[in-house]
This record gives sequence, C-alpha cells and structure tokens, in this order.
Amino acid sequence: MLFSMSMIHKFKEAFKYLTKRLAIMVIKSVLGKAETDLSFDGKVDSIVILGQERYGDLIVLTPLIKKLRQSYSQSRIIVLGVTSAVSFLADDPNLNLVVNIKHPPAKKRKTIFQDHYDILFNTKDHPSVTFLWLTARIRARFKIGIYHPVHRGYFNYMHYYEDAAPTLDKNMAVLHFLNIEYDNNDLKPYLPATSSTAEIKNFVSVLSIQKPLGINLSASNPGKEWPFEHWKKLLSELTGPFIILSMPDDVARKELLERTFSNVIASPTTPTLSDAGYLIRHLKLLITTDTALVHVAGCHNTPVIVLYRLERDMKKFPPTSDRSQVHISPTTDLKDILPGEVIKSTQDML
Repeated sequence: MLFSMSMIHKFKEAFKYLTKRLAIMVIKSVLGKAETDLSFDGKVDSIVILGQERYGDLIVLTPLIKKLRQSYSQSRIIVLGVTSAVSFLADDPNLNLVVNIKHPPAKKRKTIFQDHYDILFNTKDHPSVTFLWLTARIRARFKIGIYHPVHRGYFNYMHYYEDAAPTLDKNMAVLHFLNIEYDNNDLKPYLPATSSTAEIKNFVSVLSIQKPLGINLSASNPGKEWPFEHWKKLLSELTGPFIILSMPDDVARKELLERTFSNVIASPTTPTLSDAGYLIRHLKLLITTDTALVHVAGCHNTPVIVLYRLERDMKKFPPTSDRSQVHISPTTDLKDILPGEVIKSTQDML
C-alpha cells in the first residue's frame, strides 16, 4: 500500500483542522471583529448563554444560571444548546427560554437572531465553528468568552484560565466581567425540579431503611467504561446492597448483574436524567466513571468514587460532592484501575 491507514488518518485530521480554521477566519471577516475597548455600563436586561453539548457540561452550567438569576431578578436569561441534551434545562425556573438552536422552531430562530441582547456568553474554551458562528451572528452589546488565541476578534472580553482548570470555574467567567462576586457555596450544581416517573418513586419508597450503594455501568463513550469483569469482581467482594444504573443500551448487562448477584437489588431503568437523579439522591454512595452522573451526585451531595482515564479529566470535571475519592488510570486505560483499589476505596468511604 502506498499510504498506510495511519497516514490517511493524519491526512484527514490535518484537512479537518485546516478547513475548521478557514471557516473561523471567514466568519470573522464576513461578520466583523468585536471591539475590545468597550466600557461596561452595568445595564443587563438580557443574557444569552451558549451551552455545550453534553449533560455533564450543562449540569456544571447551573451554578452560573442560579447566580445570574440572583443578581438580575428581572433580566431575560436564555440558554441556547446545540444538542437535544439542553432540553433538560427547559423546566429551570431561573431561565426564560431554552432552545436547541440546531433544530429550533422557525419563529424562535427568527426571534433569536433578530433580537438585541446586552450580554452573550460563549462557554467553549476552544475553537468551535458552530459556537463562534453563533457568537458572531447573535446581536449583543458585550460578547464574553474564554481566552484562546483563535478566539481573538470574536469577543469584547475574554477571561484567561489554565487549559485543565475546572469547567465549572470557566463557566463563571462572565461574572468577572459583570463584577459579580461569588464563593465556593455558589459552585454547587443543581438539577431543575422536573418530575421522575411513578415507577422510580415507588421503587425508592419500598427500599429498606438502609440506603443502597450504586454503580454506574455506562459512559459517554466506550473508552470511559470500566471492564464488565471488574464490576463483577467488585460485586463479588462487597456486601452491598447495590443498585445498578445504566444507559438504555446497557440494560442487558445491568439485568445480568441483577440476576447473578444476590446483593444487587433489581431496579427500574432510568430513561431520563431526572430519574437517575432521583435514585442517586437516595444512595449511600455512587461508584462511576467520569460521566454526567458524577455531577448528578454533586447536585444531591451524594458521596462518590470516580474512575478517570486521565488526570486532565479529573481536573476539568472534579467531583463536587463533599465526600469523594478518585482513581486515575496509570496508563490512560480504565481497565488498569484494578478492582481491589476500588473495593478498598469503597470500604474506606463506608
């Protein structure tokens, strides 16, 4: 073969990088550069926040939403997302509007791009064509972002953070521009008060007085999953009782563990984040890899043991529960976090 698969992959990545940079340059040249010497007059009647793609990113956005509502009780606060995940914020009383801007109703799309806002905040800490296009396209007096060299020209104000700084901290960047003070108590995430299914509530109501432990089988991608055999080893060594949480495509493995181990209580599936949150709220402890459920546990201050592939992942998305232990793979592969280590952590936490 003239070209190896690795060479083809490198070529594709280089082409993707160059086309992305070109698109960012074109957007800036067509829609114009933002001025950087504007003075803030303190007037804030409307705020648009560009929320990121995943549930975990959106959960750690909630402290900012709450603080903005406390500071501007009469202002219009809008979150625009680019995936269906943003809909879980739709019932947040701190927000006036939540829209998936990739697939909005025609009327809302027209309104969003025609209206004028006081503040726009882009939460991305790295270049995204979609997010920078929205930043340039939406009309706002002050456009606030996280510093990145490629972001120059898109924002009136950028705040500097280390690359591996917690995403939760980066989400508070707009508060520095607005001169709003906050402390650690303001950094606790929350879940909007959406209702859980009757099946989940009934299940929790009949649990014994002793709270169960929880394990989360699923992750946002296969590379963040702990091997199934490791979970089996953990369940064979600890008394529990346990309940298993999983995404819909992991239900078969969840049910296999429930049938295999007498210390596992069969539990309903959790089709929504609210259902998962209701169960996690009633756990003694949750063991999980670095997915959204780390942040859901933080919303209820449920103790948590988290398995990370990389130290960088742990720094960007640390647990927010008051009690936590973390394990970081020595090889970037989660399989190299051994069951014995997690078993000992669980015993120590209990």
